[in-house]
Amino acid sequence: MPFMYREHGGIEFDFQRYTKGGFYNIAKNNSFKVKKIFTSSYFGTTISSMINQFIIRNIAENKNNVIKIMLLSISPVLFFINNTIGFIMDKFSKDERFAMRHYVIYENIKDI
Repeated sequence: MPFMYREHGGIEFDFQRYTKGGFYNIAKNNSFKVKKIFTSSYFGTTISSMINQFIIRNIAENKNNVIKIMLLSISPVLFFINNTIGFIMDKFSKDERFAMRHYVIYENIKDI
């Protein structure tokens, strides 16, 4: 489930992001038990992804062709630096409050 990500798909399609508490609420209201909630991303990964998306959107949507070409030509270097910094940040801090996505394993308590 995406948690921190840019708005996409238009306002009629991108309207819900669950926190860990939201997953427990879903479980409680639907006869499930949360077996595990985990993430594969932390602050560094999330911020790097957001910056990458910002660069990509500016390349795709910029009306000024000179800026578009400049961004496109330096984007591999920007992505490399950005992703390296994000990777290093994640190695030193596993702060799940800034996770980009959550994975949830539910157990149906009706089957227990």
